[in-house]
Amino acid sequence: MAEALIVRASFSDDRVRRCGNGVRGGASLAAALTRLQEMLSGQEDMNSSLSNQLVSVTAATVRRLQACAGLLARAVLVVGLAVSAAAAGAQTSVTLYGGARGGGDFEDASGNGNIFKLKSGGAASASIDWLLDDGRVGQVFYSFQRSALPGKAFGQPVDVAVNISYLHLGGRAYFEGDARNGGGYVVGGLGATFFSPGLGGLDDEIRASANLGIGWEWPLARNIALRTELRGYLTLINSSGQFFCSGGCVVSIRGNTVTQAEAMLGLSIGF
Repeated sequence: MAEALIVRASFSDDRVRRCGNGVRGGASLAAALTRLQEMLSGQEDMNSSLSNQLVSVTAATVRRLQACAGLLARAVLVVGLAVSAAAAGAQTSVTLYGGARGGGDFEDASGNGNIFKLKSGGAASASIDWLLDDGRVGQVFYSFQRSALPGKAFGQPVDVAVNISYLHLGGRAYFEGDARNGGGYVVGGLGATFFSPGLGGLDDEIRASANLGIGWEWPLARNIALRTELRGYLTLINSSGQFFCSGGCVVSIRGNTVTQAEAMLGLSIGF
């Protein structure tokens, strides 16, 4: 009898140990499954984050490429016209100007009457001129200014920088005198205006424009002259509320035209 009880007790202890081992094995398996699920969830979050970063990088790259393409197009146009003038055997001159430009504003598209004025400031310009057969002068003209708009135009606490560039093809015609002897002249041109805001999320804009002005040229020496000019610029905007912004802007601005005036002094060198 005693021996039977001992055998039965040993058998029972053995079953308990196997049961315990089974429970511990099941718990380990459940923990492993939980950890695997967490790893998969973390991988999904990582993939989502990488996708968002890729979209941001791609958008930034596209904006940089667009800006570079605009600069390249301007450079190619200027160089091409200069080479054409030189190839034609025309008397050519290059003029570098320094001056000041002011004027230009936009309207709040919400209709509350707010007017956002472009900041006045210095401007740098350059022109390539060549003598035409009829005595007039052909010209490629480029002018650049670092301006700004009030921050509230874009929901910002500080002013937002806006670079404004003009690239025009035109010419000069003297009232009296000529390109060799100097004197007073009228100047003008047609081309494009390039607006480039310095705030992320805003778009560059290109619009048709024209300039008209008067000037005076003083010959200083052979092939060297001093010029002073006063030019007015007119840019056709025709925006009803999405200028600089293709969507999602806090504040939208609009306008029909932008007018600016620039006074400049330049040194011309002929060759």
